[in-house]
Amino acid sequence: MQRKRLLAPASMFALLCSPFVQLPVVSADEPVLQEQRSLGSRGVVVTATRTSESQATIGSSVSVITRDEIEAKHADSVLELLRSRPGVTVVQSGGPGRIASVLLRGAESDHTLVLIDGVRVNDNTSGQFDFGTLTTDNIERIEIVRGSQSVLYGSEALGGVINIITRTGTSEPRATGAAEGGSFGSQLYRASGSSKLGRLESSAGVSYRRTDGISAANSSRGNQEDDAYENFTFDTRQGLTVGEDGRADVTFRFTDSEAELDGFDFTGIPTDLRDFVQERDSLTAAVSLRKPVNEWLTPLVELAVSDDDTTGTDPETDFNNYVIDSQTLTVRTQLDAALGDDNTLTGGFQFEQREGVNRGSFDEERDVRSFYLQDQQAFGDELFLTAGIRFDNHAGFGEATTYRTTAAYLIPDIGSRLHGSFGTGFKAPSFNELFFPGFGNPDLDEEKSLSFDVGWEQNLFEEQVVVDATFFYSEFDDLIDFNTETFTAVNVKEAEAYGFETTLETELHPAVRTLLSYTFTESEDKATGALLSRRPRHQASLDLFLQPQERIEIVTTLLLVHSRRDSGGVRMDDYERVDLTASYELTPMFEPYLRIENLFDDDYEEIPGYGTPGFSVYGGLAFHL
Repeated sequence: MQRKRLLAPASMFALLCSPFVQLPVVSADEPVLQEQRSLGSRGVVVTATRTSESQATIGSSVSVITRDEIEAKHADSVLELLRSRPGVTVVQSGGPGRIASVLLRGAESDHTLVLIDGVRVNDNTSGQFDFGTLTTDNIERIEIVRGSQSVLYGSEALGGVINIITRTGTSEPRATGAAEGGSFGSQLYRASGSSKLGRLESSAGVSYRRTDGISAANSSRGNQEDDAYENFTFDTRQGLTVGEDGRADVTFRFTDSEAELDGFDFTGIPTDLRDFVQERDSLTAAVSLRKPVNEWLTPLVELAVSDDDTTGTDPETDFNNYVIDSQTLTVRTQLDAALGDDNTLTGGFQFEQREGVNRGSFDEERDVRSFYLQDQQAFGDELFLTAGIRFDNHAGFGEATTYRTTAAYLIPDIGSRLHGSFGTGFKAPSFNELFFPGFGNPDLDEEKSLSFDVGWEQNLFEEQVVVDATFFYSEFDDLIDFNTETFTAVNVKEAEAYGFETTLETELHPAVRTLLSYTFTESEDKATGALLSRRPRHQASLDLFLQPQERIEIVTTLLLVHSRRDSGGVRMDDYERVDLTASYELTPMFEPYLRIENLFDDDYEEIPGYGTPGFSVYGGLAFHL
């Protein structure tokens, strides 16, 4: 880690001195990345249809976290931003940098497909994505699409898709950065920038953070050793205008992290380990070219790679020594055809080469070939329909066909919008489930799902208040579970999850904005009738954005999580957590800020046996050039 301490300041200095990378400011001619300034007029999203579409005309349930919110909260972790969104459940095992999962609408954690600039980053060995080391550096927006999205994205999208979209270059060169310190010996240094020179747009960001941390194994159970964490992240995006209307993009993101971990005692309860360390290197990169052939036909070609290498070392416990590598190479072609002003037909072919290595256990590779077709049809300015179908061929387990349809109906006279979706999904078995010694079963079938949702959105008081209520239902078949007699993975489990999501957004005064959400989820293992583990029945959040004076901004976040059960029906902690951020624009260039997490020092566990940080204070200075 000494190399990172030396590299981070040097990289920031080089970044700030470069004329080609300055602070990203969204350009008016890039609608995909425009902020949602008004509550009533939804912005443009790309994840729900793989094309740029107004959120108001999409039947899918979509939430967007904008750059404005990231900056107002001075958020460092993507994980913390996701907690306050409807239908999203976050669980982490022991503080910053530790393994963290996201569950959508009661689905499994490996049913959430995660993309960074459209690149699949789920681990091939486990099928999940670990959010523990994903920072907010150079991120423009985060799009969350709930409900099965396998038609456009294939395996792992049964619960939904989370797409992290990075920043593009801007016409006016600028730079930004921050230095922060606080509780648990925490330090953070970051810089980012953007510019546009002729046809070339450039953005980049670099950061270094470290903390002495807390004990990953809960200190209330007698564990006293703090577990440190360090993270170095670099991100860049380059865009080039090709001809008059084409565009080529190159994206690259790299994270090098190190975290001290804890283990288990003979009863399976987490306990201190002094020398257990995990190093993780994550890389995503993509090259894409989109160039219209004529007014109605636009092809896209994309080459992408994601690579995640994790190494555990522990001189005292053999089980904690491991090397796990996951790599995915993707080639995708897509053709968008505008069949008149009101109809867009999208077809695509995708080839994936998935590799997974657990050294000493397995070294496997599988190819996936997929075709998808989607039709978007508008009927005037009121009715918008989408229908799609996908065919996947996974070498090793077989074929899967999925379909999906959505609808949105606008009633402008009363400010209403009806929306709904219906579709199927699947998840291919992970390499662990297929090949891990003593557990894997190469004869497994894919997991399947059927889901639908229907909702009503209402704008009130000249779009100063937006209310949305959505009912959802998901059914999961052939889920992979552990056979207690053979100790192997088998397709035996069936489950369902249903409930409703409600959101209330208000901006009755320019200085006061609120986002309130509540999700009720009833989940059940059909064989036993038991609740699915770690899915809260009740989850609510409130984001309150205040600007009492022009230069002062205060953000308060309240999170409530109630009625959870762990495996075996063990009751888990209910908890209420309050976070507070206050910032002051000292000058146009400098902005000191204060961030308090877990304001009332609530003592709780997200996973039994693992600790969570108590009352924490962080202070920093952000600058804008």
